[in-house]
Order: sequence, then C-alpha cells, then structure tokens
Amino acid sequence: MTNLTCDVAIIGAGTAGLAAERSARRNGAKTLLIDEGFGGTTCASVGCMPSKLLIAAGNAMHAVDQAKVFGVDASAKVDGIAVMARVRKERDAFVAGVEKSIDKLPNEVKIEARAKFAGATILALSDGRQVHAKSVVIATGSSPAIPDMFDVVRGRVLTNESIFELKDLPGSIGVIGAGALGLELAQAMARLGVETMVFDMGETIGGLKDPHVAEAYHAILSREMPILLGVELKAEPEGGGVALSGRVRSRAASASTICSSRRAGHRGSRTSGSRRPGSRSMSTGCPTMILTRCNVAARRSSSRAMRITIARYCTRRRRRA
Repeated sequence: MTNLTCDVAIIGAGTAGLAAERSARRNGAKTLLIDEGFGGTTCASVGCMPSKLLIAAGNAMHAVDQAKVFGVDASAKVDGIAVMARVRKERDAFVAGVEKSIDKLPNEVKIEARAKFAGATILALSDGRQVHAKSVVIATGSSPAIPDMFDVVRGRVLTNESIFELKDLPGSIGVIGAGALGLELAQAMARLGVETMVFDMGETIGGLKDPHVAEAYHAILSREMPILLGVELKAEPEGGGVALSGRVRSRAASASTICSSRRAGHRGSRTSGSRRPGSRSMSTGCPTMILTRCNVAARRSSSRAMRITIARYCTRRRRRA
C-alpha cells in the first residue's frame, strides 16, 4: 500500500475546497486536493451563477410589466426555450472558467479518488492508497435531499441540479420550501410567466426570525405568487403530473408546502412542523415538482383545489412566444 504525506489534505474540489487548498499552499503547506471527479463547483454549475442568470431574465420581463408605472407603453413575449438556452450557455462558460483554474493546479496536488477516514488524520483512498496528513479539511459540499414522501413522484421532481437542464420553461410549478433558494427561483419563474406557487411546512419564509419582517416580506412576495405556509403534503402521480393533498395548518396558508433539505455526502430529508387542531384539508395537482432545498411552486385551477406543479419551475406561461 502506497502512503502519501502532506500538511493539509482537502476532501472536495468545490469552491471551499479550492480556496482552502490555495490558501494553505500559499502559506507554505504541502497540500493534497482529493476529489472523485474535479467537475467544477456547485456555485458555477448548479448554484448561484445559473440561478442569477434565470433571475436576470425574470427581472427583464418584470421591468417590461412595470413599465407603465413610468409612463412607458411596453410589451414583450417570453421565449422559454431561448431563456433556458442562454442560462445553460452562460453557465457552461462559468464552469469552463473553473475547470481552467483546476487545470492550473500542480499535478502532484490533485488526486482523483474518493476518500474515507481510516484514522483521525489518515485517509483511505478508493485507489488503494492512504494519505497521512497533519490536518484534514472536509469540503464535500452537499446534494439535494428528496423526502421519502415524494418517492412515488420522483420522476417529476426537479432540484437545483436538474432545473437548469429544462429545455423550456414549464407551464406551472410547485416550489416546496420557502427558503432563500426556493423563493428566488420561484419569483424568477413567476416573472417569466410560469404559474408558480410556493409551499412550506414552517410558519415563516426566507429564514427570517423577526416576525414583523417575515410578515411584511411574505405580503410583498405574495403579490407575485401564492406562498402557503404551515402545510403538510402528500404527493401522488396524476396523469402527466403530480397531485398534492394535505392539510393547511396556517391560517394565512393558501397552498401546501414541503421542505427539501440538503445533506453532506448522502441524501436525506428533513421535515418540520406538527399538525394543529382545526386544520383543513386541501388538494392540488401539478405536472412537475421542484425540491430545491425548500421550494415549491404551483398553479391554481378554476376550482378551489390547487393545481400544483411540484417540479421544475412549471407555471402557466404568461406571454410565451
């Protein structure tokens, strides 16, 4: 068995891992950067960069919609295919930039393998070698976690790792989880004409702790899309989409919500909230579903029941070419 030694071993070549390796090496440490694929960072490929591209498109359409406020008579159509094509094109350019920076790393620093601890500072690699380090940095990142309740509709569920691969904008979407990521993606979709609804099992949005701020934020965002809090959902296949049923626990809830968390190194799920006495039942249906951390969007049908698109930002297209 071959043993490798270093001062600092970093597991994971994402944004944090790359920064840790550069910083350690800059300060004179001998480093080893371990990753099973060196495929770029979450931020560039499936995180903040592509999401901001989608948000920019939504903001452009929103500016047209609000132009009358300034005395400007404007109109526009959303070309969903073009929107998503641009997101991927620019995203791929970002990823290419990250890959170039990885290529510039000294070859002796990079190890393409999986690692697991064989001791406090000993790593067993999947290629049979061991790494003995003075310090180990764990920068493995996280992956989307789909709650077990969505197993029956898993094929209709989108996460931040699949949403940007959509060839076109969906007609409607249900975003499960009213966290920061869910809200920003839901708002972008709504502004692009996708009929969107957000659901969360919790009683607040965006992780806000001040109840007055959270209430005001909820009211502002609700002008663009329904946001239902305090909801427990059950998902079932329905035709080419998803049917959601559950109980609304919050008085102000106008939809159901499901939260999807992210776990490091493995898939998992987390749900919160307990059912309150006097809750009322509700049902919804949608073609797809998106679980990006804690997001969901949906679309209201002509009846009281909600038609919810739980996966990829699927909402009715407002003005699509």
